[in-house]
Amino acid sequence: PPGKGRRMKFHRVSLRDYKAIRSFVIEPRETGVTIIEGENEVGKSSIAEALWLVFDQTDDSSSAAVRNLKPAGRDASTEVEVDVSTGQHRFTYFKRFHRGSRTELRIAAPRQETLTGREAHNRARQRPHPGLHAGGPLRHRQGHDPRRGAGQRRRHHSRQHLSPDAAPRHA
Repeated sequence: PPGKGRRMKFHRVSLRDYKAIRSFVIEPRETGVTIIEGENEVGKSSIAEALWLVFDQTDDSSSAAVRNLKPAGRDASTEVEVDVSTGQHRFTYFKRFHRGSRTELRIAAPRQETLTGREAHNRARQRPHPGLHAGGPLRHRQGHDPRRGAGQRRRHHSRQHLSPDAAPRHA
């Protein structure tokens, strides 16, 4: 199948007004593992959910999954943006849900291109996204090189703390 053996690498993930998260940006290191930690109910699981949702749901979806994104007590649009590479492809994918809904796909490599709306959504869904499918697990290992032996993998960790106001701290 397309994408078999390819890994998806997140270079940047940005959430704004996503459930309990007002604003959160994470830029994982190029190698190693990124750990997101924090108190209960501050949005750790929401980050993984956002990575699935941005590829799965259209910006104008009326599904329960999208309706539940809206932050409680605020009339705000939810935004998710990811900077991703997979194989030779590098792209930034942005989606705004609710008021002023918008989708934009900016492809940087192998050939620069910008798409918007349903065309952007459909193209992003065509790309190989191992582990990012409805109902499936989100598995993500930054900087893993399958060509290296198990004992030869570098073990570098980056720790991000997610606080109740969703301002990340590096530990």
